[in-house]
Amino acid sequence: ECKTVIISTGASAKYLGLESEKKYLESGGGVSACAVCDGFFYKNQEVVIVGGGDSACEEAHYLSKLCSKVTMLVRRDEFRASKIMQERVKKTENIEILFAGSSSIRFWSSLEEDMNPLKVLNRGFGGAHIAHVNYHFNEVIKPYTPQAIVFFCGTNDIAALKTPEETIDDFEIFLTKVRNNLPNTHVFVIGIKPSVARDYLREEELNYNNTILEMSQKDKLLTFVDVWEPMLTEDGKPNPDLFVEDGLHMNEKGYVIWTRLVRESLGQYFNL
Repeated sequence: ECKTVIISTGASAKYLGLESEKKYLESGGGVSACAVCDGFFYKNQEVVIVGGGDSACEEAHYLSKLCSKVTMLVRRDEFRASKIMQERVKKTENIEILFAGSSSIRFWSSLEEDMNPLKVLNRGFGGAHIAHVNYHFNEVIKPYTPQAIVFFCGTNDIAALKTPEETIDDFEIFLTKVRNNLPNTHVFVIGIKPSVARDYLREEELNYNNTILEMSQKDKLLTFVDVWEPMLTEDGKPNPDLFVEDGLHMNEKGYVIWTRLVRESLGQYFNL
């Protein structure tokens, strides 16, 4: 037996090995391996932490008290940090985690401004089917326990000759994954939009939208955001003024409509 135990540990910095990283290290600014040592120099700035272990989470938590925003880049499908450290990070409001969505989300360049003051981060990827989101669920959504998921997907599925029923089956798999892993997370589904390029799929897309609406009426953690009618002309056709040249992806006018409708839905659950 003894009266005192002294534990002495040490650590060495792990760098990414990039040329640009070396450049900024040598110049004395932009890259650091010690948040406690250099955090003051990044006061009120946006910073990025690379890693998902205890050290990364601890430094992210420390920087959250100094910096305007802290983004964590986790290079695997889950955190390595202890559960206590993970919870500490996830409960810190200005630490944001990356997650993916579809092309209409990816091209939403004004998303942060449009959803202010909510903390959002755009990580959409083009050409996504719901099955793709399901496949990457453990990487892009599960580790980050979002309070809400704004989900837009399905139109590429139907355009690729999946039936509305098959597309709904994939969505139900997605929703089951959310319920099993993130039981308190609210899912907001933006309905398929009426586009010029895919007007020939109108019946199938409306079938999908109506089914999501019916599901939302039975699930208090599922909200359907209907964008169909507001994006039509007076004669009931997709409004070409809301799209870029391809007739599929939206321009700024289209996103103005989405912003209004999504904020209205989110505003029922969050302070906007």
